[in-house]
Amino acid sequence: MLILTSKQVEHSQVICMATEPPQLVEAISFQGSFFTKGESFPPQNRSAALKRIQDILEIERSMAMLVEEASQLTVYYLNKQVTSLQENGQTQQQLRSSQTLDPSKTSQSKPSRFTKLKETLEKEIHLFKKK
Repeated sequence: MLILTSKQVEHSQVICMATEPPQLVEAISFQGSFFTKGESFPPQNRSAALKRIQDILEIERSMAMLVEEASQLTVYYLNKQVTSLQENGQTQQQLRSSQTLDPSKTSQSKPSRFTKLKETLEKEIHLFKKK
C-alpha cells in the first residue's frame, strides 16, 4: 500500500482518452505513471481511506495510492487511459479554450483552434485504440 504526502507527487491535469470527448482531469504523476483523482476523506477518517485502498488492491486488483494533504486524504487510481498535455503538444490553456469555443458560432474561413485541437485529439484516440 502506497501512502505519500502531497509534496512527494507532482499534481497536474491530463487528458482522459476514455471519455467522449476527451476531457481534462486532475491527476498526479508518480514514477512515470499517472494516477487520477478519486475519493477524498477527512483526516479523521483515515481508517476508511486505508480500507478503500486495500479493497482496490485486493478486490479490484488495481493500483491506487493515498495522498495525505493538510486537510484531506485523497485516493488516486492508476489510469493508463490518460496522457499528459505535453505529450499531445497541447497546453492547458489551448484545451480549456477549445472546450468553451462553439465552432458553429465562428465565421472563420480557416480552421479554428477548436477544429485543429479536435483533429489532433481524434488522431491520438485513433492511435491509442490501435495499441
